[in-house]
Amino acid sequence: MPILQATTYIGENLEYGKWGYIAVLLAFVASGLGAFSYFKATNNDSEDSLGWKKLGDLSFRIHSAGVLGIIAVLFILLLNHHYEYYYVWKHSSDEMPLRYILSCFWEGQEGSFLLWVFWHVVLGNILIYTAKNWKSPVMAVFCLTQLFLTSMLLGIYLPVPEFLGSEWQIGSNPFTSLLREHKDFFESPIFLQADYLNKIDGNGLNPLLQNYWMTIHPPTLFLGFASTLVPFAYAIAGLWTKKYNEWMTPTIPWIFFGVMILGTGILMGGAWAYEALSFGGFWAWDPVENSSLMPWIILVAAAHVMMIQKRRNEATYTTFILTIMSFLLVLYSTYLTRSGILGDTSVHSFAGGLPGQLILFMAIFFFISVYKLIHNAFLGRAFILYSVVGALILYFIPDDLTLLDAIKVDMILKIIFCGGMIYFLWVGYRNFFPKGHDEEEAFSSREFWMFIGVLVLILSAFQVIVSTSLPVFNTLFGTDKVLSGDPIDHYNKWQLPIAIIIAILIGFTQFFKYKKTDIPGFRKNMRLSFYGAVISAVVVAFVSNKIGISSETAEWIPFIVQSGVYFLMFFACFFAIYGNLDYFLRILKGKLKNAGGSISHIGFALILLGAFASTSHKEVISQNTSEVDITSLTDELQNNENILLQKGDTLPMGDYWVTYSGKFQDGIYVSFNIEYLKKTDGQFKNEFTLNPLVQTNKKMGNVAEPGTKHFVFEDIYTHIQWADLDTTTVKEGTYDEGTMYQLKVGDTITTRNQMIVLDGLNKYIDKEKYGLAPLDLAIAANLKIIDRDFNEAKASPVFVLKEKGIESTIERMDEQGLIIQFAKIDPANEVFTFNIKEVQQAKDDFVIMKAIRFPFINVLWLGCFVMIFGTVLAIIHRIKLLSKSKSSHAA
Repeated sequence: MPILQATTYIGENLEYGKWGYIAVLLAFVASGLGAFSYFKATNNDSEDSLGWKKLGDLSFRIHSAGVLGIIAVLFILLLNHHYEYYYVWKHSSDEMPLRYILSCFWEGQEGSFLLWVFWHVVLGNILIYTAKNWKSPVMAVFCLTQLFLTSMLLGIYLPVPEFLGSEWQIGSNPFTSLLREHKDFFESPIFLQADYLNKIDGNGLNPLLQNYWMTIHPPTLFLGFASTLVPFAYAIAGLWTKKYNEWMTPTIPWIFFGVMILGTGILMGGAWAYEALSFGGFWAWDPVENSSLMPWIILVAAAHVMMIQKRRNEATYTTFILTIMSFLLVLYSTYLTRSGILGDTSVHSFAGGLPGQLILFMAIFFFISVYKLIHNAFLGRAFILYSVVGALILYFIPDDLTLLDAIKVDMILKIIFCGGMIYFLWVGYRNFFPKGHDEEEAFSSREFWMFIGVLVLILSAFQVIVSTSLPVFNTLFGTDKVLSGDPIDHYNKWQLPIAIIIAILIGFTQFFKYKKTDIPGFRKNMRLSFYGAVISAVVVAFVSNKIGISSETAEWIPFIVQSGVYFLMFFACFFAIYGNLDYFLRILKGKLKNAGGSISHIGFALILLGAFASTSHKEVISQNTSEVDITSLTDELQNNENILLQKGDTLPMGDYWVTYSGKFQDGIYVSFNIEYLKKTDGQFKNEFTLNPLVQTNKKMGNVAEPGTKHFVFEDIYTHIQWADLDTTTVKEGTYDEGTMYQLKVGDTITTRNQMIVLDGLNKYIDKEKYGLAPLDLAIAANLKIIDRDFNEAKASPVFVLKEKGIESTIERMDEQGLIIQFAKIDPANEVFTFNIKEVQQAKDDFVIMKAIRFPFINVLWLGCFVMIFGTVLAIIHRIKLLSKSKSSHAA
């Protein structure tokens, strides 16, 4: 249970939290009322349904107002640094720039769920005006989804029986008080002070996330996640109303919108990784990266099979399955990233503390989907009963079983459950689900090859899902499976052949006609693309042989080079580009309105080409050519991949000479000037300067961010591996504060650059020389100074005892960099004290950096823009077709 205190503190404003939580409750209740109202509107006759529709519309608008209220309050708290709220304290700080307040908003679990809810609000309000006859069932699904998502913000605790855990947490409230609901804080001494708010700073944003990509990537990605709900809602509406084909007409623009937005979000993540992270790449097959890729691949497959269904009416069930699966995979991805189950396999994962609620969220929508797909009320109820009984049996497995027996029983029951689910779906499909005609697609038909492409996409998604889900399988079945070797190698070995097949398929499939194609004519159409791809692949293979394959790539693709798959990859990419370009120019006559598919296919092929070319030929060009062995400084860095640069030195590196000319600090950022030079006629000429930087963070550690020089055909990517971050400089002639040394006659001391020997004392000094009075008592120390080259110098500082006190002269020796003062005499012990100051010397300023050459990387980024542009054209085209269809029906 949360800890509640009635104590008040100076400066606290808890009213905001109360209003914010009221908005949470309002959004939650209104979404539930909306779901019920739209449900009644769908199931009732026309007279009653109108009233229920109006109530549903009103409920969703109230829900929307509640969501906007939550957002407004949270932004006010973040902007004004109200650290009395735990969420504000955890994700923001005084030092953090204002531009990252947006990033703070959605960094945490509550904020990211709220961002997801917000996009559903936007899409739901659009659907209220555009869904027309589909509004009631579609919005019922929308409101039910919002009910579950807003429940993630409730932060309430429900008492349950002891055997169920005694207490269940429902959601996490973003407006909890730092001291009243977080025991660890109010027991800390600083929080016992009434004015604690004046003495604390927030924890702040993770330095990895203090980047402009954090302000644009998550909103785009979550809009992509949210967009998968629209096709899912239409699919459930089609099953619910038994309109098995009609739902696809309004869905097609939305499914392409989802493909575009979610794909853009994923590509933004790759660009962020390439630009701001230091691992030297744009995709690392991290489980959290994969979790966004899985639903996108299935969504692409659903979009293509939906186009087949619209033409041939032969893929109804497959269309339902893939459309539903794309949304369920978004829920599954949320579970993977928010439950903490990937904590040992992903640097992005974090535990949100609500795995049970996330599982329930997935389970409810999974069972709704299966229930509707079974298509028979009796079978559906039997399936629900079967699932409930199975869950109870799993929960109540006797505790006295041995561990091995418990694992065996648990595994057997789960296999039985999965088999039963498949059985119910199969019986429902076979006996009750409407089907198209039994005519098989011709081998020469477009739909046949599109189906092949869909199957390959499903295989791709399946491999990613299985490999990413190993921690889940281990938890379910008590195993300890892990990916063998480097995860990047594992995924590449599977996905590279799949990418080749996909590229070849998108190169020729559009030239097939629906139903049947004239094969001689098809061959004639493909001739130019085929020979062009062969020639291009041969040229690239020749150039690649000159360039050489990177050692990293060579470790996992020796079989590719030997078997010709390496050549085949380039052929497939060029074939896809030329084939779709030919189709666009010759078949479509260059008309953009119908060219969305061709252009997006060209973009996808460019992405594959750029990704493979840049990763297979990336080259580490930094090799240590200094006289210092880097491994002697740190075992983590190797000489063959890093270069050590002393400030002012110029060393060869790849095709360049490089020099480190200094560093400067701007706030929390320390930037380094790395100059790349070319040598012409014995003279160095600056080609460009990069400023890789290190973001300093005392609480969470420093983070390096690379500097990259972009050329047309390559990038030079540079990041700091090690450096001294102190940017203070020592002025010439500045001395330190000095050190006290106690010496007897004959003693020797060692300073930074000299040895100093007290040879003796001289009581007979020239008082006039030192400006002393006749009655002053004075004694001089005879010091011999020996430097590292055994050069000697003399110093004679004087100690003076006057009638009114003690004085001592200062002996300044600029050539030796010393200031010596005879400070004290201890006559009883014959000990003499000297204060010796040394001139401050500039520290050895050097950096260890790594530089990587990425050839053809811009082909990848070009492909991103082309694919997005093509998808936008496809969306516009489908919207126009939908408008024409509505106009013809109205007429």
